[in-house]
Amino acid sequence: MNQEVYLLESLSAALSENPDCRKEGEDALKILDATENYGVMLTCNIINNPEQVPSDVRQFAAILLKQYVDCHWHSAADKFLQPEVSPKAKMVIMQTLPSLLADDNSKIRSAVAYAISAIASWEWPDNWPGLFPIIVQGVKSGNEFSLDGAIRVLNEISSEVNVDQIFQMFPVVVPEILNILSNFTTCQVSHIAIISRTIKVYHTLVTILAEAPDFKLSQKLIEPDLPSLLTQVHKFITQPLAENEVQEPKISCIALVQNMCKLYPKLMHPLLQSGLMSSILKLFENVAQQYCKLAVYSNEIEETTLEDESVGVVDLANEIIVLFSTVYANGKLCDTLIPNLADLLFCSLLLVQPSENSLESWESDPGQFIEDDDLDNCFISCRNDAASFIIEVFSDTKKSKNMAPVALVARAIDTSEKMHGAGDANWWKLSEAALFVLSKMTNLSDTLINEDTLKQLWESFFQHSKRKPSFLIASEIATASSFFSRMPHELFAQFLSTVNSGLEPSHPEIVRIQSLKAIQNLDVFTENPNELVTGSVEQVFPNLVPKIIQMELELEKRDTQHYILDVVLQSLIVLTDLCGSEEAFQKVEPQLGPFALALWIKNNNEMIVTELCKNLLGNMCKFQSTAEAVCKRAIPTLMSILKSAGCDNVGASAVALDLLTELVKKCQGKYCCSLVGGEVFVFCMQLTLQSDDTSVVQSGCDLLKTYVSSFGVQILAWRDPKVAADQDAMYYIVNIILKILSPETAEMGAVFVGRLMAVVLLHLSNQIVSHLDHILKAVLSKMQQTKTLSVFMSLITIYAILINHKLPEVVQFLSSLPDPTGKSALEYVLREWVVNQHNFYGLFERQVTCVALSKLLQHILISERTDTLKAMMVKGDLIINENSKCGPRTRSKGKLTDEYTSIPLPIKMLKLLIQEYQSYCDKYDDLDSSRKALSNLTGGAPNGDVSLDDDADSTSSEDEDCYGGRNYVTVDEFFTGQGDKLFADDLDEQIDDDLKMDPFVSLDLKQYLTEYFSQLKQLPYYSDFEAALNRREILLMQEF
Repeated sequence: MNQEVYLLESLSAALSENPDCRKEGEDALKILDATENYGVMLTCNIINNPEQVPSDVRQFAAILLKQYVDCHWHSAADKFLQPEVSPKAKMVIMQTLPSLLADDNSKIRSAVAYAISAIASWEWPDNWPGLFPIIVQGVKSGNEFSLDGAIRVLNEISSEVNVDQIFQMFPVVVPEILNILSNFTTCQVSHIAIISRTIKVYHTLVTILAEAPDFKLSQKLIEPDLPSLLTQVHKFITQPLAENEVQEPKISCIALVQNMCKLYPKLMHPLLQSGLMSSILKLFENVAQQYCKLAVYSNEIEETTLEDESVGVVDLANEIIVLFSTVYANGKLCDTLIPNLADLLFCSLLLVQPSENSLESWESDPGQFIEDDDLDNCFISCRNDAASFIIEVFSDTKKSKNMAPVALVARAIDTSEKMHGAGDANWWKLSEAALFVLSKMTNLSDTLINEDTLKQLWESFFQHSKRKPSFLIASEIATASSFFSRMPHELFAQFLSTVNSGLEPSHPEIVRIQSLKAIQNLDVFTENPNELVTGSVEQVFPNLVPKIIQMELELEKRDTQHYILDVVLQSLIVLTDLCGSEEAFQKVEPQLGPFALALWIKNNNEMIVTELCKNLLGNMCKFQSTAEAVCKRAIPTLMSILKSAGCDNVGASAVALDLLTELVKKCQGKYCCSLVGGEVFVFCMQLTLQSDDTSVVQSGCDLLKTYVSSFGVQILAWRDPKVAADQDAMYYIVNIILKILSPETAEMGAVFVGRLMAVVLLHLSNQIVSHLDHILKAVLSKMQQTKTLSVFMSLITIYAILINHKLPEVVQFLSSLPDPTGKSALEYVLREWVVNQHNFYGLFERQVTCVALSKLLQHILISERTDTLKAMMVKGDLIINENSKCGPRTRSKGKLTDEYTSIPLPIKMLKLLIQEYQSYCDKYDDLDSSRKALSNLTGGAPNGDVSLDDDADSTSSEDEDCYGGRNYVTVDEFFTGQGDKLFADDLDEQIDDDLKMDPFVSLDLKQYLTEYFSQLKQLPYYSDFEAALNRREILLMQEF
């Protein structure tokens, strides 16, 4: 049979409704896929044969051609399968495909365009120079099908254009883009996709231009045609907003304007002022009104898509909000929004109102309400995006000037009251939106949200009437509790009493949930509780706990994603944190203890739930009486799990060990020794030694660390009477450490061995000393095979701890051992150490290793037997290659290899210590020295707003979103200290409880290094060091 006929029959069979026939056709196509002429036959005999081949078969063939190109065109492709298309076949396919872009079937045009763009990524322009002229001709043809096909290809290949090609392509393509957009005066359904794709082509090209080495040249290339382009964009933006219809090309137009504002603010500023921003603001107002009409005041909104992409009014609203956020965050553009800011914020607030669809969802699934209430969730919604923008505006007090949230809230409530008076059933939704936004503004300054506003809020909360909708009452509860820390003392007890009442089963679920979240908001007091708070909590504690437990039991069947359970457990943890009454704990333990343990057992494969249950059970060990009750109930259960888990459920063993660790930690060796020690300790250590599972080994190590920290030398008496007499606690400690360090144990099992050794040396230093030789050899062996930074850091920490206490012995020991090349192991350890030190993290690890480096440096400089180390060369500073900063983006271009200087080991060690000092100053309480150094480099502190490069409009999107829309600090903020809050999250780094007694945790590293550098500068050969430092390092050392 002729191959072409066989292919046609196979394609037809593969589309058959008969399963057997379809299977036969698919099998035949798999065989044909491996033949040399398969791609040519699909292209020439099937797709390019509309007279003899049915449309559905041609369409199917076009899809198969896309797959064929992906898998067979080039041997370097990720999905490549043999055979590779022959050069002759490639030429035939490339000559035939462009003509198919004018096919009257849009799905065939789409598949062909994809195939052409996939081929172009390998062949254009070198092996397919005629492609671009063909595409341009298709754009100019005047034929709608040809135009659509050509634009589809341009849309695909534009993202593959490199920086060199863009300067040749842009001047040719942009005039055609302008012609296309100017020829379409209205957005007819058949033209929408063409217009949108045309705009997206321009969007992609200007994005690539922004990455060019010469940004000014890119601006000059864009600037002449930009006003004409935006005139066309303005035309589409101002066209009437239809209800429940595709909102393209408006969405693409807004996305383009947003991108241009981000990349080229200097060019966009006058164009925005010329009327474009006014039109966008008007469009936003219309969008907000339409959203309210279709989604908030009714449930008539429909999902609209274009080629499987959502393009409805909600998508348009979200895109406009992104644009406003970009404009507001840019100092050069924000003045285009400031005059209309009050109305803009009010329109944004309209979008925050709960939609009818959302209300139905929240009533049927309370867990969904909890998820949607979180602004940080990953789901895009009008409500959350608009709320985030409002908060962003008020967070930047410099730009919002005298505006305050109180004015927006007052306007919203006033509008709501007027709607209420007019009998509008939706009156409450705007008030709810205002309260929702206000509840997320707890981090704003007291001047923005004054005491009068909060007083009115709390009064409304205490006086809420049953006539109000439950969702409005819930928002009042949420907002009132969000400002707990500013609540007057006389209202606090009354608030808790009202929340207690809100948990009653007679109230709507949404009110009960927000009452529960209000309790969760008490966590602001957990770090520094006062007598008023703890006293008020103790009074309601016995009443609150049973109601919370009852609520969880009622809703557990509907809480499939554990959203409610998470809030329940977090609320109980907060209450048990704040309650300081043993009597109150004794009242609730008989109910709360079994409840928490049952949840832990039921959800032991849910990491978040088990962690919360573990913390709750740990909190219940605050007093001896409740600790004994919890341990008596939990320990037998844990032992049963550990003994029965086996190889098939090692996860249960690890989770059980984690809970036991928490109980041992909270008992702190003061009580329950008979319950958690002895037999329990021995069994868990034996389990850790016998297990090959990394999670069990890590959990067992953490448990061992906690035992040593909590009980100290007391554990030395624990042994198993059934085994050899020498298998005491020290036997298990040493052998577990050696097991972790064994080459046969998974690498990640050693990630916490450094902290384990630190605790053992802190509490059992005399007992472990005789075993150090074996341990240090094992550390060296493990270090030579590890490839993970966290594990390497943990291993180096062991050496660092011992160096700080027994430097001569450790140096001598390592010097006596050979490394893999036969040299001294000390050289190997130091070489690897100094290369990775700057990547170390964790307060304990960095302080221990930093001090150890300083002592090693001092030893190397003073000792007469360290000439080899003094002369040892290691990797130094990065060499900046100016030619590697930019270049064409091509598939064939490999990654450039970084190059480094080579410097003596002592110089490298000093550089690392300087870097640690600088990092410490930046992260903690003193940035003055850094500012002083920067001032010397930049010629003094700037006055007012400073731009280091006024022409460098292009700003990476990664620089936005954290600090007033940015995650960077301006020079002005750096000098004045306004940017210090960027580092606030690092100031309160959590320290491992087992290590809090270690002297290195409380060490003032800044003071230590200050004294160290001062002494170092007195040495006669310090000038040799200074000659090897860079300018910033020299400036810093001048301070000592």
